Amino acid sequence: MEEAISGYMSLLQNRELAVAELLARLAKLLQQDFSCQRATIFLRDRDEQFLSALAQGLEEMDVDVKPGEGLVGKAIAAGEALVSNQAAYDVRSLCRVRDHYTGFQTQSLLAAPFFSPNRRPLGAIQLINKLQGGFDSADKERAEKIAAAFSCLNERIPLPIHNYWTAELERSIESPAAEGAG
Repeated sequence: MEEAISGYMSLLQNRELAVAELLARLAKLLQQDFSCQRATIFLRDRDEQFLSALAQGLEEMDVDVKPGEGLVGKAIAAGEALVSNQAAYDVRSLCRVRDHYTGFQTQSLLAAPFFSPNRRPLGAIQLINKLQGGFDSADKERAEKIAAAFSCLNERIPLPIHNYWTAELERSIESPAAEGAG
């Protein structure tokens, strides 16, 4: 277990990675580690909702969750990981609506929240469609431990993220203009 977490910790502590690259590598590691089809990393925004900072397969779409809404919001509210191995039929899940718009078919979900040291919700990881069978209690326990390591994302990405992403967008818009003016 400690070996699995150390891979996440080394990525989270790597200050040389740009934030987008860090999130992409974390999602890929989650996907590989849990043998699932997709992973999503949610972070708190300025409206106290949770916005997907990275959603594999939905990179062009913002996926937001209110506290207590969907499996991710319910996991955040409960303060613990939640599993649904029949997500399309689970009233806690929002996948039926999202799947309708994306064409994706969600079968199983595991959502694990992460918190600041004073237990303020910072975000959650979501694992989608375990490749062999469903998510089990060992996956849930491991996801909770890995999610706890994600609490240090707050040191890399100032929360709430809306302000961070707005500043990043403004910098990317200003950069080409500044280069052209010289």
